[in-house]
Amino acid sequence: PAKDLAEMLTGLYANLSGVDIRLVEELPKADPQAEPLLKPEQNQEKAVTEKEEVVYIAVDEKINAVLASGKANELDRISRLINDLTITIMDSEAEFRRYELKEADPEGLAKALLDIYARPEKTVIEDGKPTKVPQPPKIVAVADPRTRSVIVRAEPLDFDFIEQIIKELDTVGAPQVEMRFFVLRNAKPEDAITHLEDFFKELKEVRPGEPLEAKPDKRTKSVVVVARPEMLEKIGEVIERIDVPPEFAEADVLIINLR
Repeated sequence: PAKDLAEMLTGLYANLSGVDIRLVEELPKADPQAEPLLKPEQNQEKAVTEKEEVVYIAVDEKINAVLASGKANELDRISRLINDLTITIMDSEAEFRRYELKEADPEGLAKALLDIYARPEKTVIEDGKPTKVPQPPKIVAVADPRTRSVIVRAEPLDFDFIEQIIKELDTVGAPQVEMRFFVLRNAKPEDAITHLEDFFKELKEVRPGEPLEAKPDKRTKSVVVVARPEMLEKIGEVIERIDVPPEFAEADVLIINLR
C-alpha cells in the first residue's frame, strides 16, 4: 500500500540517506513570488532555500499513490527505490528492514539474496501448449551503495533466516552459498532439524567456518538449508535417511456394533 511506502520513506530511507523527508497531507504549492535561487558563482551561503533541502511526501489513497516534491536527484533515487520495492505483491504484513554491511558489496549481496529466494518458473497451459511463466520473487532486496546498506522487504517470518544469510555473506572472502527446500514426507521438520544440527556440528569440527544453516518451515512441511552447492547433495542424502516412516504408527480404533 502507498501509505506503508510513505511511512518507510519518512523513516528508514530518511535515516540512511540523511535527507529531511516529511509526510504531509498535501504537497506545498510553489510560491510564484518566491525569490529566485542565487547562482553558485555568487558565493552566497543562502544559495539554497529551506524548501529545497526538504523532500515532501503525500499519499493519495484514492489511487494508491505516493506523491513527492523536492530536489530532482533525491526524487530520482526515491522513484527507483519505490519501483524496486513494489515489483512483487506480497502479504500485507511484509516489513522493510535495513542492514548495514561491513565487508560485502551491497549490490552483490542484494543479488545473492534475490537468487537464493528466487522462485522457479511455473508451467501453465496457454492455447493448448505448456508455457513457463516467471513467478514474483519471495522477497525484495535493494542495494544502497552510498551507505553500504541493503534494504529488504519480506514477511516477518523470513527475516530470521535472511539475517543469518547476511551474516554469513558479510565476511571477508565469504563462499558462494545457495538455499534449498527439502520437502519431508514422514519426519517432522523440527525433528529433522535436530538431527541436522548434530550433523552440522560434527562437520564444522572438521571444516571450521563451513557455512551451514537450516530451519524448519512448518507451512510447507520442509527443511530450508543454506550451504555451499557441493554440500547440498550430501545434506540431501542425510535428510533422506532421516525422512523415513516410523516403526510404529499411532492410530485411533473405532468399534462399530453390527446388527
